Amino acid sequence: MRRRYTVKETEEFAKGMRMLPTSTESKLFNALSEALSKTTARVHMQHVIGPYIADLYIPYAQLIIEADGATHAGRKKYDERRATFMRNRGYRTLRYSNIEIWQDCESVVKEILEACGELKVFEPSAVNITYCPPMWAAGHKSRLRLR
Repeated sequence: MRRRYTVKETEEFAKGMRMLPTSTESKLFNALSEALSKTTARVHMQHVIGPYIADLYIPYAQLIIEADGATHAGRKKYDERRATFMRNRGYRTLRYSNIEIWQDCESVVKEILEACGELKVFEPSAVNITYCPPMWAAGHKSRLRLR
């Protein structure tokens, strides 16, 4: 019988994985971040979705990107169960082998961007920024050391 992890355990594990991503995940994350930098879409690394952790996730398009390395060998049933879970909740999953990412990262990024659909361009002039004083200026007690 396989062990079920709590949500907290899964989130802690994902946090640890974010701190030490694989070189392939880092490469793809950096390339996608650069490609999406002028749009309103963002990419998240090691994002928890239910009992699973997505390597990369683009919430704008509900798109999960999996970088499959050696750890995915022989885990076909697990990957199918996971894909079904994600699909039933409205997520789409794209899978790439580490070799694909290293050999042709540009094409992989292009394919991912096409899967995202039409992306909205980020326009700084459209952002309405209002002044918010620092918490201590408003007399917030957490920053003030009253004796």
